[in-house]
Amino acid sequence: MVKLILKRHDPKSKLYFASEKKYLLGKLSKNLIFNIIHFGSTAVPGLGGKGMIDIFLIAKTKKAAMELIDQIRDRTDYDRPATGGSNERIFHRRTRGIGKKRVTFHLHVSWKSAKRWKNDVLFLDYLLKHPDAARRYEELKYVWAKKAGYVRRKYHDSKPRFISMVLRKAKSE
Repeated sequence: MVKLILKRHDPKSKLYFASEKKYLLGKLSKNLIFNIIHFGSTAVPGLGGKGMIDIFLIAKTKKAAMELIDQIRDRTDYDRPATGGSNERIFHRRTRGIGKKRVTFHLHVSWKSAKRWKNDVLFLDYLLKHPDAARRYEELKYVWAKKAGYVRRKYHDSKPRFISMVLRKAKSE
């Protein structure tokens, strides 16, 4: 079992994302891609978290997403872990060196008509517009981590209530 470690925000996260986006655009068929989005804690200035760069690769269609998944397997260094993902999100991961730092990227593949990624981006946008909510989220992350005994699955199970509350606020704006 890998123990959960929370880290302070790395101000270079946006640069890491830009580098990885360029890598993906150089390996995958651009005509299948609707958007590539940096999301998650590293996309919010000042917000700490696990320190992994979360990327949503949004395909134009579900069929295009399946083609991109084949391309990811055949053309990139991404691995598809045994766990992670859902019926609207196919998860991949890779770690590479950038300068002297090892950076882990989590690639979430979905498609334009899927709903899940839209909520994740709505959550991100709310945190970007409301720094007080981002600070509260970071505070809670440390509480949840400690309460979960620094076990990743238990930690993740603590987050939905807060996320749902933020999504309700975001949708009402």
